[in-house]
Order: sequence, then structure tokens, then C-alpha cells
Amino acid sequence: CAFLAPTQTCVLSGTYQVSADDVLAGAINNIGTGSSDQTPESASPVNLPVPNPSLAVVKQVVSISNPDLSDGGTSIDEAGDKITYDIVVTNNGTANLTNVTVDDDLTGTVNALCTPFLAPEDSCTVTVMYMATQDDLDLNGTNPTSNGFVDNTATGDSVQADPMNASVQVPVIQLPDHELIKTFDPELVGVGEFGEFTLVYTNTGNVTLSDIDIEDMVQVLLAVESVDDGGAVCSDDDDNVQTIFCEVDTLAPGESVTITVTYLAAPLTDELVPDTGQTSGANYVFYFENGHVLYGSTGDSTATLLDPNGFEVDPVDWSVEGRNQDIYLTVPFGGDGFQLHLSCSEIFIDGWGDFGPTAEDDPDWRILAYSVDRFNTNGLFKDCGQTFAPFYVDNVASAAATPAGGMLDPNPIIATDTVEIINIAPIDVTRERVRRGDVEIQYFNTSYEDIEIDIIRVEWADPNVLLESASYQDGVNLGISGCDLISGTCVLSASIDTIMPARSKDWLKLSFTSGDAPDGLKVIVVTSTGATLIYEFGL
Repeated sequence: CAFLAPTQTCVLSGTYQVSADDVLAGAINNIGTGSSDQTPESASPVNLPVPNPSLAVVKQVVSISNPDLSDGGTSIDEAGDKITYDIVVTNNGTANLTNVTVDDDLTGTVNALCTPFLAPEDSCTVTVMYMATQDDLDLNGTNPTSNGFVDNTATGDSVQADPMNASVQVPVIQLPDHELIKTFDPELVGVGEFGEFTLVYTNTGNVTLSDIDIEDMVQVLLAVESVDDGGAVCSDDDDNVQTIFCEVDTLAPGESVTITVTYLAAPLTDELVPDTGQTSGANYVFYFENGHVLYGSTGDSTATLLDPNGFEVDPVDWSVEGRNQDIYLTVPFGGDGFQLHLSCSEIFIDGWGDFGPTAEDDPDWRILAYSVDRFNTNGLFKDCGQTFAPFYVDNVASAAATPAGGMLDPNPIIATDTVEIINIAPIDVTRERVRRGDVEIQYFNTSYEDIEIDIIRVEWADPNVLLESASYQDGVNLGISGCDLISGTCVLSASIDTIMPARSKDWLKLSFTSGDAPDGLKVIVVTSTGATLIYEFGL
């Protein structure tokens, strides 16, 4: 100011740019000094606070829930687990913050508004959720993969403050597991009848399984007829139909594949050795307790010996000689050999006897069942067979796989089940009818021997229908009536202990209150040897 009169004022204006040091210092100290020709200097200090914009971000896991919304604990172990995060932004500076936003890379959250205004020491919160995927489990983590965690980083930002990050980790738990269940259905099958078993392989763990191999070496007593792969790829690499080998590329957790195998239980002669029009000799099949099967024809002098897995035994290890009624089987690894008499009039006694293996000399070669077809110039003239004891066939299957992570134990996994092959009575039903309100069933002893019948049992499904009377042998009363309800089924049994002569026929007559055959009518005839006929009326 060039001249300043009494009481007058002059002003000096200046500009100063705040520096980083000023921000760190938190204030600007400025001193103004005035002087003139007539007066001494006079100073006036000014202390001006400098606001410091700053924010802090904290990310925390609020909860982990399972797909069914139950408590998921502190880790991820299932696809569909939901992680809930809180992202807390705090103004830890001295300046007001505006337009405070949050980004979250894992959940895809971008510029989520936390608050439009945040005063110093105040906080705001953004809640985000992430649902775990199968890839998170298979790859053992995400963001990045293979580190065993679901990693998540959040960023807080505002107009005034620089952005800040915060991360949190949730452990990933890999639990590979698998299950193989083998089930025979039915569990009891007659000789020469068809049955099924299933192989159900399930991924019971939480990671994807790949390169799955399912294998079953089916015993030759169960002659494989067909395989329903159920979505697997089944092949016959060893040219043995008894070998079930199926492959599955991948199975996600909870998924399964079901393989269904149809088999023929202890095939009879005409199924293993077809009638080729021969005019002499006999076709035969023998099932031994050690699992071996011998079948062939004396008509053309052929014979095949199978081991328990259905593979042909090298002829250098055994031999069979003879024709017509008598053959002599020599099996060096099972004894000195024994004679098999192919006659329908001379039977083996409980699988042993004068003709055939003996308990003392050949304990592993007891005959469980046999079947013989004999021929003359007119072709087939006689057939016979006998089953001396039930076959309890234990069958083993296995499965192996490669898990996306972790280790399967055990691998391969084993599954077993047992089917009982029973003696089917040599009785056929030749006629059935409903006559004058009575159900009549004619049955025939197909064998050349008398049969002792112990039990006749009648079952049906409708408990509102009662049995009024039952008779056999032209009017002999069975002494059963009414309905004994067992598990929702009417069941009545009569013990008769009677002889049915060879090649004879008889009528079973049943009178019901309905005047007709009730639904699900079944007749069961049991002989003294335990041989069984199971007959369903109308089927």
C-alpha cells in the first residue's frame, strides 16, 4: 500500500498450494508481517487445519449356509453352499467422504453405493453373497484355483480418498467318495430260470469323478444273457461274455449309473448243448460244488470244462472218455478221476454215489446239479436231471475312479451279493381253468420217478376274498380255508406228505367266495427234497 490514512485498511491477497507434507502435518502455519516508514513491523500468525481424506476396508464372512439353508460351518464342502460377506468401509481420515462405493470381484459387484456421505469415524456396510460352484470344489479353490480356498477381495472407494482393498479366505474341503451296490433280484432263482442283478455305482463324495471302470467277473453258474449299460459304455474286451466291463466318463456328486445284467441260472442241457439231430448218445451238463461246469455230447464226442469264472480249462489238464451212458472224467488237479453215468434210471445220491465223484476221494467235485438228454434213432427219447442242493453263488464286482481332487479310499471299491439257485420240482402245470366257480389247476410229474409232495401252499392278494375249500387227488380235502393275512397277502399251507407217481397228473381244486380266481393267485408245491414249483395262475 503506497499511502494509508488513519483508520484506513489495505489488503494483500496470496495463493498457496497445499503440499503432501502439509497433509501429513495436518495444518498450515502462516505468519503475515506489516511495516511502514513511520511504524515498526507487526506480525500476525494463522494456523489453518488441513483435512486428510482416508478410508479403511474390512471384509468378513458373516455366515456359510448349506443348499438346504442349514448351517454350513466355516468351510465350503458342497456345490450350492452360500457365503455371505459384509464389506465395511470406515472413514478413518479427517475429511468428509462422498459417494462411497464398493467393488467385489468374486461376486461381480461393481460400484455398489455404500453411502453418499461418510463423516470421519463413521462406517457403512455392503452385504454380498457368493454361491460355491462345482468347479470351486473340483479345482480346489477359486480366485486363484488350486490353493484350497475361495479367495475374495473387495475394494472401497470415494471421491476424496484413494481406494483400499480387503481380502478374506474360506477353506475348500474336498471329500471324494464312491459307492458300489450289487443286488440280485430276485434273490432266489430256479435252475434254468432267468434272473437279474444290478450294479449301482454312485458318486457319494463332493468332487467330480472321472475315468470310472466297473467290472464284474460273473461266475459261470450265472450264464450272462444280456447287459443293459444304463448310460455306461460296456464292452467285451476278453471275448468272454461272463466278463462285465463298463466305463463311465464322469459322474458329478450325487449322480449314479445302474448296470443291469440278465443271466440264466445253471443252464440246462438243451441250453448249453443244442440238439443237432443226433440219433444216439447223450448231451449232458454237470455243475460241481467247486464252481466247475462240464458239458458236451457223447454223440459227437465233445466236452468242455469251464472254471468258476467261465473260462475253458486247457484240455491238457483234464480228459473225458466214453460214449452213450458212461463217460469217465479225469481231472488231475481235482483227484484221480471218476465216472459219470448218463442214465435217467440211476441217480446220484446227494451228489455222490457209485457213479460219479465220491465224498472220500473227490470232496471238491460234489455234483450240485446235472441234466441229461438221451437220443436214439427217433431223436430225443428221454431227459432227466436233478438238483441236490441249493447253489449259493457269491458274486463280486469292483469299481475304480479318478477324483477331481483328494484321494478315494478304497479305490477300487468292492461289492458282493449272493443269489440262491434252488431245485425246481419236476412238475409242470399242464392246464388251468375256472369251472363252475372253482379254480382248477392240473399238474404233471414230468420225471420217471415217484415224487413225495410235502406241502401245497396257496397265496392271493385280495384279503376280501376267502378260500372256501381246497382238494387234490380227486377230492381229498386239503383242510385249509379262509385267509391268513401275512404282510397284506392271504397265505394258506397244507402239509400232505403224499406220493405223486412218476409221469402222473393230478388236479388241484380251489373254491373262493368270489367264484373266480382272485388277483395274484399263486400255488407253491414243495417236495420232500425241497424241490419247489411256484405257479402263478393266469400268467
